[in-house]
Amino acid sequence: MLNYKVSGGGSPVVFIHGFLESNTMWEKILPALSGIKAIVIELSGHGNSPAPQADLSIEQLAKKVIEVLDKEKIDVFSVVGHSLGGYVALEMGKQLGLQRCKKIVLLNSHPFEDSEIKKAERAQVARIVTSNKSLFIRQAIPNLFRRPEDHPSEVAHLIEEALLMTSESIALSTLAMRDRHPAENIMELYGENLTVIQGKHDKLIPFEKMREITSKYRNNFFLLEEAGHMAHIEAFDEVVGLLQLESPT
Repeated sequence: MLNYKVSGGGSPVVFIHGFLESNTMWEKILPALSGIKAIVIELSGHGNSPAPQADLSIEQLAKKVIEVLDKEKIDVFSVVGHSLGGYVALEMGKQLGLQRCKKIVLLNSHPFEDSEIKKAERAQVARIVTSNKSLFIRQAIPNLFRRPEDHPSEVAHLIEEALLMTSESIALSTLAMRDRHPAENIMELYGENLTVIQGKHDKLIPFEKMREITSKYRNNFFLLEEAGHMAHIEAFDEVVGLLQLESPT
């Protein structure tokens, strides 16, 4: 069973962190939100959740999150996913449909499958972390920020936290992202019930591409002008305001 925590009272909202992160990413955000029952869940190999088994997949991660919700008897909910957490959120929407997963919020995430170049990069990362995990982490995390020098304590915390992960967990999570399936059909299915919160300076996700697909499927799209991939840190007040706006009442 994945590690998780339930807090607050109101409509259930599931929060799923990104790659190399943990539930600590929500610690400052949740107290600023009201009217929700927050279920924060750590994915396999992240935080205090058990390490993943071989052949990890996004489908398996979604099933493990759903197991937590079933245990807590949470039948209907919304889900907020950051980066990798967004991939899992989209898969939950695919597995459960709108009847149970009522609303999806993608925070710096997207529905597209990896390009062949990106797949090759993921495979290389999986190889690198087995021999030099620290080098990869110390290079990858600052690159997630528009201006990492503006957030030295947050960058240091993320690096420290990621270093606690095993090389195998990082490699298996990387390969799961490489092998995920496209989820544009979920964007279409959810329509106005899906929201994208995107950093304009996100080096991993072109905002023009996200604006185009959200317009095509009538999803909600919010562009944060001063943020990169870590919008919840770089544009904290804006993200909190949007999450409160998107929270079910």
